[in-house]
Amino acid sequence: MSEKERKEFKEEVFNGTDPKQYCDFEINTLLNKIPNNELKDIVRLIILMLSKHISSSYCFKGGLTEEHELLLPFYLDKTTDSDEFIVRSNYFYFVPEEHNW
Repeated sequence: MSEKERKEFKEEVFNGTDPKQYCDFEINTLLNKIPNNELKDIVRLIILMLSKHISSSYCFKGGLTEEHELLLPFYLDKTTDSDEFIVRSNYFYFVPEEHNW
């Protein structure tokens, strides 16, 4: 990111220095756009499942932790091969060849 882009970002998007505040702002903005409460709960759950990758008060213990993997039956993890997320679990075993849990 160039200095000009950084300056525009601070002027137009976010002027703070804490990424957690920015993530909270963006998540809150997203949740406020969703009219359906059931869908909001699903989005909150997905964010909770991504606690390892996001710093936010919407995440487990403020995010950037792996402790949610012990409490949630399923969580999302980023693959090393590509920029995709896969569902994982410490309680269930998925057999990819059979597409079955």
